[in-house]
Amino acid sequence: MELITGDWDVGYLLTTYCCHPSLANDNLSGIVLWALLLRELSSTSTRNSYCFAIHPETIGALAYLAQCGPSLQNIAGGFAITTVAGPGPLGYKSTFRDGHDIDRATALMFREADLDYVSYPFDIHGSDERQYSSPGFRIPMGTISKDKYYEYDAYHTSRDDLDFISADHLVRTLDCYLRTIVILEMNATYRSLSPNG
Repeated sequence: MELITGDWDVGYLLTTYCCHPSLANDNLSGIVLWALLLRELSSTSTRNSYCFAIHPETIGALAYLAQCGPSLQNIAGGFAITTVAGPGPLGYKSTFRDGHDIDRATALMFREADLDYVSYPFDIHGSDERQYSSPGFRIPMGTISKDKYYEYDAYHTSRDDLDFISADHLVRTLDCYLRTIVILEMNATYRSLSPNG
């Protein structure tokens, strides 16, 4: 786990998993993008805090929540980073709270970048967003993808190899995450210090 501490009390969780060692899009691509995001955000000052966690899918997220759950109380939401470098369409799987800040920031990013994408509703079948969104924690987790899991023929097969993914596709998805984080960084509610008069 890595923590980037920002100026504000708001925090976001950025996770990926490391349990499908032979699969390129459904594992390796998420790890690489996660590491690039960590490097990028570590080199700049941020308003928000960002907690980076990497673990095996499902059981790792459950163990992480069991160990660190109380420290995640200030987490406003996050991203489960997976399947980000395939040749297919960009996509976004929304949080369980459709319309949450994560969902709105991502939709704004796609609109401002003039990018077409496939919109996927929240569904408990998927990646670690289901663990983080469970009733005991309720952390809204979204996923920006490029060839989302379950949606491409090579999913969970030996065809999900290095020939299936590309650096260009990964960089395109990385740019989407970075643009969304910039929007989250600008998201603020101001309170008047002189409300009377």
